[in-house]
Amino acid sequence: MAKSLVWCDLSEKQISIILEECDSSASIEEKLQCFMKLNDKADARSGILLDMYLHAFLFTQDNRFTTEKTSAFISIIKDIHTKSVGEFLTLDRSWQRTKDLLLMHSVQRPPFSIQIFSWADLKAITSFILNTHYKLYQYSFCPNYILNLDTYKEEIEIAPSIPSLSEAIGQEQWDAEQEALRKQQEREMLKKLAEEAEAEEAARQASIEAAYRNAVPEELAHKTKALIDFYLDNMKAQLVSMLQEQEKRMEEKFLSLHIQAKGK
Repeated sequence: MAKSLVWCDLSEKQISIILEECDSSASIEEKLQCFMKLNDKADARSGILLDMYLHAFLFTQDNRFTTEKTSAFISIIKDIHTKSVGEFLTLDRSWQRTKDLLLMHSVQRPPFSIQIFSWADLKAITSFILNTHYKLYQYSFCPNYILNLDTYKEEIEIAPSIPSLSEAIGQEQWDAEQEALRKQQEREMLKKLAEEAEAEEAARQASIEAAYRNAVPEELAHKTKALIDFYLDNMKAQLVSMLQEQEKRMEEKFLSLHIQAKGK
């Protein structure tokens, strides 16, 4: 036969006292600490448990639970927490325990179960438990285990091979190769320095040119442009005059030749 959790931890009178006498979260905490028989809340775990019961009680008030529903819900929360911590239940087994308790208080089948919670209550309770209780107890009450893992290679590590003496080179050849390498590095360094100097000089010239352009007054620039336009216009007029003069001489010469041809 299933046992209902109604009035197991909080009686109807105790819930009424909380509702009538408490007007703040702190006062509700004091009553819950007394009624749920918790140690001093200065203790870390007791403080966490008290906080859990406080939020559970506030949840019942937000959802307008009756005193009967409030008592059953608080006891369900306590049962899930106690079983999960005491028996080291996995998440799946703890959730199964939760479903069994909710079913026991949601279906009217005496003596196996009684209907206290409605379908809407179950949806709200499920959301509350999944989003608060499991994370809280797992973080605060589950023991921490440190795993030390040592790994070993199955194969035997082989030392790198040493070149044979027959492949060795003489000291003179070694010195010559090192000297050639040093000269190559010097050439590369000199080339790099020359490129950097050339780039710096180009940047300097560009900076000087830009500064010169910026230093020329705008009025002087306009006057210079006007003067250039004047000379260009004069050159154009002279060129047109020269072309007209040449064209006139060509016409006169052509006319003279034409007259001479007629006289003959």
